[in-house]
Parts: sequence; structure tokens; C-alpha cells
Amino acid sequence: MSEPGLPSPAVVTCLAGNRRIKGRCGPCCAWAPFRSNNYDVVRELVSAPGAARRGTGGRAVCACSREEQSGDIAIVGLSCRLPGGITAPEGLWAALATGRDLVGEIPADRFDALRFVDPDPRRPGKAYTAAGGFLADIAGFDAAFFGLSPREASRMDPQQRLLLEMAREALDDAGIDSGTLAGSDSGVYVGVSNANYGQLQYARPEAITAYTMAGAALCNTANRISHLFDLRGPSMAVDTACSSSLVALHQACAQLRAGDGGVALVCGINLLLSPGDFIGFSKASMLSRSGRCRSFSADADGYVRAEGGAAVVLKRLADAKADGDTVHAVVLGTGVGADGRTPGLSLPSALRARLSVFGGLDDPMVDPGTLHERGACTTADARVHRFPGGHHCLRTQVARVVGRLTDDLLAAYRSPASG
Repeated sequence: MSEPGLPSPAVVTCLAGNRRIKGRCGPCCAWAPFRSNNYDVVRELVSAPGAARRGTGGRAVCACSREEQSGDIAIVGLSCRLPGGITAPEGLWAALATGRDLVGEIPADRFDALRFVDPDPRRPGKAYTAAGGFLADIAGFDAAFFGLSPREASRMDPQQRLLLEMAREALDDAGIDSGTLAGSDSGVYVGVSNANYGQLQYARPEAITAYTMAGAALCNTANRISHLFDLRGPSMAVDTACSSSLVALHQACAQLRAGDGGVALVCGINLLLSPGDFIGFSKASMLSRSGRCRSFSADADGYVRAEGGAAVVLKRLADAKADGDTVHAVVLGTGVGADGRTPGLSLPSALRARLSVFGGLDDPMVDPGTLHERGACTTADARVHRFPGGHHCLRTQVARVVGRLTDDLLAAYRSPASG
């Protein structure tokens, strides 16, 4: 970052100056209780989410109070795959409550770390770190359950396989029989950027089969789901780098707000299968030598790559209530924007980030602590969400924790799936 004239400390200093906007505390200062890995507040909220709490500094920790609006979108189903063997949202909460560190070393079934990792950044063809967040199992897949032959499944990007599993689980969590969606104009939106599996196949031309093209195409991360469930609404893969999954969410919300279809599936996925990306990001001095993400901190020394995926089922809030669905969360608004011309292609604009993040605060009933933004490097997008009352009520501090898992819990960054 120093070559274009904007070193990391300058970025941190610039962002630190934007902590208080419109006379309110923004997410940066509101996050203070968790910067030192203090999870006491989280444990209290997870164990008794309905109770009123106060965070450090005397700030009230409370859910938003706001009248329902026609554009509100309900999240009615959830599923996930995260490092540390987490395969369900309950596992994520358990990790939050205990403050687990889920960063590890590159598994042997990805690639030979000894061959491609060297602490000397000057070594050609080498990455200087092997740290990352990795899924426990990316090979296991019941092809017959999804009506696929073993031969076809072997050429499918494992990202496609995981997405099929998570989509089915998210619908189950929503209590939706997938058969009732067949022939509907339900949409599927997937945030994805990594094409490692296809690249590995193309590197061995003799291994290419009739199933390679479809199995390697990123567009089929979404189309596999639409094909499996016979969904006939929009079906698209969204690649905007770090913000891919939230831009996918934005597109899905736009579909539902326009009155098109009654259900939308939104997914994000990222797997790390090749040493090439580790090497490239090392040469750009983007990866953390300490193996930890410390976003906007003076101690930041880069980021940590990670695998992971998630799927959510969306409905219009009014429809979800009418159907008697469990509402996990409500999306109040979304927005998408680019930084324009900055000193370098991958360098963010502090001003543009501020406008994106606080653009959702025009509604006085929206707590700024519930704002989530992703994509500080390339394309910036934001969403505001609140968690309804009852046993699904998550206080503001927990919302902030979820928005910053990459730093204090997982300490790794799932890139296109990070939203």
C-alpha cells in the first residue's frame, strides 16, 4: 500500500478520525469492549438474550424499536459451514460464547505447505504464511441424495457441492418444503470469487471430462441450486471480491421489494484450494505475518484468508408473519457503491466508506451499532439489520460481534463469503 502513497498506518489514522458521525457513536468506537477479546458481555447475551444489558462506557445495549415498513425483508432460514468444524448456527454461537480461535495451518489435502511457504518474502514462488481458517471436510458429498452421478460430482467445484447442502439445510431451517417452490419464480443469489477447482482441472488437460466445464463455472454455484429445486426466478453468481455475499443480498432484497417472487436464497462461499493466491497476496504484502486480522487497528499487519459458507432464506417480512415463520432477523435496508478512483485499485476511500456505512442512518430508529459493512478493499456495500424481540432478540453488542467475527473470534477473512 505504501507504493501508491497510502501506507496502512495512514489508512488506520484516517478511519479512526471518522468514529463519531452526526453526534452518535459509530461502529468503530462502539466495538471497543471486544477489541481485547473480552467476551463476558457476549456470554451474558447468549445465555440470556432477552435481558436488558449495558456495555462498557455506560452505553445501553438494546434492540432497535421501529415501525414495520413495506421494504423490510425477513431472514427465515439459516445454514453455514465455518472453520473449526462449525456446521450450524448453534456452533457459531458456541464459538462466540467461548471466544474460540479458529485459525489454523493449511491442511495437507489442500496443497503442500512445505513446498510453497517460506518466511522470507523475497523468495520467488513462496508465500510467507500458512495461517488460515479451514473447513474440516470439503470432500464428503452424498451425490445420490442430490440426484448426481459420482462421475459428475467429481468434476463439480466443492463450492457447488457445499452450496447444495447449505441451501437444502437453510430451507429445512425455514420449514419450507422445497417441493412447494418447484416452478416458482424464487431467486438464487450467490457471492463467490474463487475459481481454484476449475483452474486445477484445466492445468491437467488429460483430466478434463464432459462434466468439467459445468462443474468449474462459477455461474453454476447459483444455477445448481435453481436446477435442483426447479426455481425459475433470477439465478446469478455475484463477484465483487470481498463484498460479494452482501451485494448478492442486496440483489435478492431488490427482487423481493419489487414484488417478484416470494422467496429468495442468498449464499456466500469461499474455499482455498491453490497456493497461487497465497503467493500472490504475499507478494502484495497483504497477508498478516502474525496470522491475525486486526481491521482498522494500529497493530494491523495484513489479513488472514479463510474458508467458509452460509445460506439464508429471505421473505418479505409481511409474508413471513402471515405464514407464521420464525424470523431470525430483519434486513431494513441495503446499498451498494464503489470507491471510484483512489490512489490504487485495491485501496479504499475513507470518505466513500463513511457515506456507505452511515447512509443507512437516516432512519432515526436504526441503531448505528446494527450497521454492517463489508468490502473495505474494493466494492463497498452496507446493510442495516435488526433482531426482533422474543427469544431471537440479539442485543446491539452481539450484532457488532457478528459484524466483526473476522477480527476477534475467527481472526480470519472469508473474502467473498465474508458478509
